Amino acid sequence: MKQFFVEIEGFQILIVGIFFSIALILSTSLVANTLSRSGIEVTGSAVEVVKSDSATWGLDVITAANSKRKAFDLLTTNKNIVIAYLKSKGFVDSEIQIQNTNAYPVFKKAPETGENLSEVDHFEISQTISVSSNNIQLIKDVSLDVENLLSKGIDVTSNPPAYFYTKLGDLKIKLLNQASEDAKRRAKAMLKSTGSSVGAIKSVKTGVFQITPPNSTDVSDYGYYDTSTIDKKVTAVTQVTFRIR
Repeated sequence: MKQFFVEIEGFQILIVGIFFSIALILSTSLVANTLSRSGIEVTGSAVEVVKSDSATWGLDVITAANSKRKAFDLLTTNKNIVIAYLKSKGFVDSEIQIQNTNAYPVFKKAPETGENLSEVDHFEISQTISVSSNNIQLIKDVSLDVENLLSKGIDVTSNPPAYFYTKLGDLKIKLLNQASEDAKRRAKAMLKSTGSSVGAIKSVKTGVFQITPPNSTDVSDYGYYDTSTIDKKVTAVTQVTFRIR
């Protein structure tokens, strides 16, 4: 009888062992199957510094006189002097744009309170003259030389030049490819110790481009486009989800 119970007990242990083995195999299979369907999301980035190849610059010509007619006549004279000056520096007619004029009266002020009175003191008129050119250095040099016009008695206000990179479309494609490759390298590094490998791409999310001065860390959720510097740092960011093998 004792031998009988021993045999039963051994049989039970065997059965439990078989079930445990089956469960382990199923569990391992399930884990492997889940792992193969899961993904890893990695952020990749790419940066390139480029030099602007186009620029615009504008200056406001301002005149004042006790009548609107005289102010306009003076503006015409000064405007022609400015255009001649720009041409002497190397700009051509196709690069020079003349904007609309802005005219407004300036009223006399009460001596005691400084408040505007109803009587007109004089008229002021301003007109913007802008230049657009691929000669970046020329625009930079001329924008820093407005004292030449001021010394001629021409009242002008110089606006900061705006520098652009016109091949940005092609560069964006190049940087997105590089950012995706960077994401793949990072994914491989993260999975290296797990025994898994990077599979096919499940999805890609492209971030906004940041175009900043070379040493700037400025970013914006809507993208950043700095026009104040000739050299620009273009940064692309992508979020890539890879399958895991």
